[in-house]
Amino acid sequence: MLDEKWQRLVPGLYGGLAGIGLVLAELSRTTGETSLRQRALEAAQLLADQQQSGSGTSTGKRAGLLHGATGPALLFLRLYEDTGAPQLLDLAADALRADLARCVRNSAGTLLVDEGARTMPYLGAGSVGIGMVLDDFLGHREDEEFEAARGGIVRAARSRYYAQPGLFNGRAGMVLHLARTTAREAHPAHLAAQLEGLGWYALPYEGHLAFPGDQMMRLSMDLGTGGAGVLLALAAARGTGAHLPFLPPLKRP
Repeated sequence: MLDEKWQRLVPGLYGGLAGIGLVLAELSRTTGETSLRQRALEAAQLLADQQQSGSGTSTGKRAGLLHGATGPALLFLRLYEDTGAPQLLDLAADALRADLARCVRNSAGTLLVDEGARTMPYLGAGSVGIGMVLDDFLGHREDEEFEAARGGIVRAARSRYYAQPGLFNGRAGMVLHLARTTAREAHPAHLAAQLEGLGWYALPYEGHLAFPGDQMMRLSMDLGTGGAGVLLALAAARGTGAHLPFLPPLKRP
């Protein structure tokens, strides 16, 4: 992979520089290969250059964990934890602010990603994905803007109705966030309500339990849209330590 022109990839976590950088950094930790760490830092530098020039995630058309500036923010955070370089934490803050600038509050104070024709609460491309990384950032540095934002994001994870059950675009993502967040606005009753709501979508399939995928057109077993993602969220809610890559459980106050 490193022989390919990976430096030309899009910025985000999904198929982009942020995802490549996170994997390289993790491989460096587990193998001790310092050359992989250098490549991860190279990915971070490319993202920082794009962010500071205005040609990257800060001016993109999408926000959120998978495709927005929150993915690069997560890379900056993880590299900050490895290196202690304060400029990486500053870059993470700038990236998170870029995605928060694409959010709006509704009349109930809920913070949502504004896509123009609709507003999105979800883990993959909505405000809850931003909230996951805000939680990590606030474990390193206090920030009043971020603290207020994640309170509004917890509201986004407390809705009674979500059209789909999946992890990236449905209720399972809300379960995962509420099971993980350290925001003071999140309470066990909110998590319990979302867990109960998963039963709305459950279907029997060949003697087992299954869930419909995106658009509710067919059953899905995968992580992003189907049963595997629901199972991960349920396991996280039970305190087993189950988590998405690069977003481990947080220490609760």
